[in-house]
Amino acid sequence: MKKALLEDPSLANRTGWDLIELTGERGGDEYGAYSAGRPIARFQDWVVDRMQPIFDAAAEADPRQASAYDVAATKIYVGGSQSHSIDFGVIQLATPGSDAGDSFFRIGLSVLHELGHQYQMAQWAGYGFFKDIWDKQLAQAGGQVGKLYSTPYTFEWDADQFRDRYAGMLFR
Repeated sequence: MKKALLEDPSLANRTGWDLIELTGERGGDEYGAYSAGRPIARFQDWVVDRMQPIFDAAAEADPRQASAYDVAATKIYVGGSQSHSIDFGVIQLATPGSDAGDSFFRIGLSVLHELGHQYQMAQWAGYGFFKDIWDKQLAQAGGQVGKLYSTPYTFEWDADQFRDRYAGMLFR
């Protein structure tokens, strides 16, 4: 998939910065090291246009879903080496690189994985309940986050399934 993306002329010159736009604001200490001093961004309109229908369809299909999710309202703190969902509607996104194609691919997969967590939070009554379950899953994995990605039906595994399922919507 990565090779095909890099050979696609419309994606070959893109970087991860093409997925987001900076707002000109900087984070305070509201989320500690995840936000302090980090530039704040929002998703580009084209990302919102492709991702919002996923959340809308889920909300329509399951009226028990705890919350609707507004992709355009997602607050993104940019910076660091890893991405995290730090609250419902809030993502800390790894710093996009300037390497064309590869950065777009890497950050795009991170965006989709974190949107997978946002999808879970929308279904599970927000961040608190989600975090409680995630902490229990982490404890069962002996504190090794890496194990959660390969353990079926954990939140990390499920977020990767979301990423893989919807990658075609972002990379086309």
